[in-house]
Amino acid sequence: MVQKQPKIYTMDGPNKLRIKLPLPEGVDRFNAARGLLTMLAPR
Repeated sequence: MVQKQPKIYTMDGPNKLRIKLPLPEGVDRFNAARGLLTMLAPR
């Protein structure tokens, strides 16, 4: 994921993922986080 979309996702140290998206509203940030967790969840 980080390698496929380096302009959006970067690692900040070994444990912190930085997401570079313009999401000024809390609802938008929440929905982006939910989508990311859904994508990472095992199926």
